[in-house]
Amino acid sequence: MNTETQPAVGGQVERNVMPRAWALFAPNGNYRIWSTVQAEVERVAAEAGVPLTPLYDQVAMDAAIAAERENALRYAQESEELRALVRVLRDALAGIEERYNPDTLCDDILRVT
Repeated sequence: MNTETQPAVGGQVERNVMPRAWALFAPNGNYRIWSTVQAEVERVAAEAGVPLTPLYDQVAMDAAIAAERENALRYAQESEELRALVRVLRDALAGIEERYNPDTLCDDILRVT
């Protein structure tokens, strides 16, 4: 994250990305300790009474974000297709008279669309 521009906005991603290391930070932002062995950092964090911060591999995070973007685009495409179908059905049903023959309803809808 580039703190000189804007902080990253994020949320939970579906793809599970595991931390590569853990760190403790001082109030001024400098790291106090980091390690790839979680238990070591957890012990020091507990003694110091400070939170443990997970550190992630950038390549894994980029892959997770790309996967989420693909999921979101797929969802948007499906949503647009459903909205188009609803519009077609709404227009088709609006064209059918109040009294209709259930045996020919499908034919009536197809004729209107």
